Formats: sequence, structure tokens, C-alpha cells
Amino acid sequence: MIDGKLVVRRVVLCLIMTMILSAAAVPVLRTGSSAVWAKTVKKTTTKSNKKKKAKKAVKKEGFLKENGYWYYYVNGKRMTGWIEVGVRRYYAVPKGSARGRLVMGWQTIDDTDCFFREEGRKGVICSQALNGSAKVNGISCIFEEGEIVACKHAGSTEGFVNKVGELARLNQAKNNILASLVVAQACLETGFGRNIYHNNLFGIREGNGYRKYDSFEESIEDYVKFMHTYIPWIFGVRDWAEACSIIGRAGYAEAGGYGSALISIVQGNNLTRFNK
Repeated sequence: MIDGKLVVRRVVLCLIMTMILSAAAVPVLRTGSSAVWAKTVKKTTTKSNKKKKAKKAVKKEGFLKENGYWYYYVNGKRMTGWIEVGVRRYYAVPKGSARGRLVMGWQTIDDTDCFFREEGRKGVICSQALNGSAKVNGISCIFEEGEIVACKHAGSTEGFVNKVGELARLNQAKNNILASLVVAQACLETGFGRNIYHNNLFGIREGNGYRKYDSFEESIEDYVKFMHTYIPWIFGVRDWAEACSIIGRAGYAEAGGYGSALISIVQGNNLTRFNK
């Protein structure tokens, strides 16, 4: 005979065990549950933090171009002042909004004129021209220990004469000084365009150095001012040979025979054609 109470106990016990097992299985079986979601978010956040840390760990190094300007980094830090990389030298702005920017072109640093290349591959551009050749305003120039010693006009001698001649012709119409004289002096002072310093066509000095100009036109304009100050009687002279002699007698250059040299250049290159 079956004991009814025993059966009831067994049924109740089975129900309790089923409920316990079901409750324990819910977080595992329901993938959308809060328990599983929390584990997923924690795992994703950890990966994201690792990526951010990895990005922060990467430091800038070497030459980098930013917003059109070059900079040089060492261990993530922008370098300033004089920088030496191998056999080349660079100069970075030491302070201000342009701090760390590598300079280019002509710069006066510690009362010394320095030229920094404006073209070339990375690592060469912005480097100081110390020894050898470098292009200055399109003209190939020779440097020794950072000092410019000679330049060669980009073109033929005739090209240089014609270029200065046309500028001198315009200047004659404006300032009444013979074009042939202006061209002859430019040829004599620069070796027919072979030795030009900062577009200075007439060897006009300033202090212990030479004046600098942005163009030939600017050099001619300053030449006219110079003449007005030191040899004003040259204006209006129409005889080209006399004009050359006046410059020679006035002591424009320390070397003797300056006026005769100008006359020879005018004759040998038919410079009177620019007086018309």
C-alpha cells in the first residue's frame, strides 16, 4: 500500500529542487540579462582603456611637418634654439607662438647672418648652409663655414645684362640717371651677375656688412637714394663717358681706375642701347 504522505513529500521535494535549479540557470541562459551585460561592458571598457594607453605611449620623434611648418622632436618634446642632427645644423624659434618652428631663408641669429635651405628632402630642408652650395632665391651660391662667398646668376651673362638693363631704362625715365651707367656699375660690382649678395647690385655697404634687398628693383631704388646723398651732381648728365668718369672721381670705390673700368664695360657690351 502506497503511503500518501510519502508521495506528497517526494513531489514537494522535486518541485523545490526544480525551482532551485531554474533560478541558478537564469543568468547563464538569458544572454540579455544584466549580469551578462555588465560583464560585457566591463570587458569592452578594459579593451578601450588599453587602446587609449597605447596611443598615449606613442611619442613624436624626428622631423614632423605640422600646419605647413617643420618641427624637430626628441622623445615627444619640440626642440628649440640650435639643433644638430648628424652633420647638419638647424635653428628652431625659441619662444612665442612659433616656438619650435624650424626657420628658413635668411635669418640674423646672434648678430650673424645665416641662410637655411628652403628646399630639399626631409632632413635637408631648413638646415643651415655651412659648406658647399645652396640655392638662394633661385641662384646657386657657395658657402664656407656658413658664410656666403659667391653666387652665380641663374642664367647667361647676357641674360643678367638685359634684365638689369630694362630695369635701368625704367629707372632713367623716372629718376634721370643714365641707364648705361647703372648697368655698368651692376656688372662691375657683381662680376656680371656671378657674385650677388642679397640682390645687392652695387656693393652698397651698411656697417660692417652689405645691405640686403628683396629684389633687383629694390636695390636700384636704394642706389638712387645713395646717389642723391653722396653724388647728387650725377643726375641729368647725358654724356655716358662723363657720367662714368664722375663716379670714378667721386671715389665710389676704393680701388683705382673705377671710372675707366665702367667706360670699358659700357663700350664692350653696348650698354648705351639702354639709354634710349
